[in-house]
Amino acid sequence: MPKGLWENDLGYCKICHKKLRPFNKNEDFKTRKFHISCWKELLADIKHYNKRAYTKYDHKKVVCGVTIDEARERILNGEKIIIDFD
Repeated sequence: MPKGLWENDLGYCKICHKKLRPFNKNEDFKTRKFHISCWKELLADIKHYNKRAYTKYDHKKVVCGVTIDEARERILNGEKIIIDFD
């Protein structure tokens, strides 16, 4: 941390939404948008995105423009779902 008093107008991390602090190893803290630890975690998640997207980030699988759950409900209600492969 830089010595002395400083104004914390750096904003908030776009991943964890906590307040950013100055980082004196690099002078890029004025333009930083993420904590370094949050950024490293995001990169690790991208590497294994197909496993973590549905659990950690609550993404939904989409078929024919609707989620899997909605598609199942439509099939159970007797509707037909047409899938086109280009």
